[in-house]
Amino acid sequence: MSARPIPRRRPNPKGRRVVPPPPEESLDDVARRCRYVGSPYHRTIPDRGSRPVYRPGKSKCPEELQQAPDRVQRWLEEAVRQGCCGQFERGFPRRVWRRVGNTIFEARQETPGSGRYHGYPLQSDQTVEGM
Repeated sequence: MSARPIPRRRPNPKGRRVVPPPPEESLDDVARRCRYVGSPYHRTIPDRGSRPVYRPGKSKCPEELQQAPDRVQRWLEEAVRQGCCGQFERGFPRRVWRRVGNTIFEARQETPGSGRYHGYPLQSDQTVEGM
């Protein structure tokens, strides 16, 4: 009889882990300052005059969301207020997550401190610790 190997728990290599905000940060204030700007690399539909340059291998943004930036902005703000945030850098979370149905969407800050985010759905095998 062979022993069953003990599964190893390794840290998430992409840092997808909900962490508490720094004590000096108000999540309501951070949410008001966050802006969803999108990314042409995840788009297949033109946005505000920019043409999409979807890159194979990147998560594709669902077309109905490509045409609803106000909804995505609202999701970003709600997720920040709920504390579904990763590590903070220069006053903003590096990553923010929102679960919609069975899909987790990830918003990633463009440049530390900018408060500008683009988002995409995670693959079904990608997880976020703490969600």
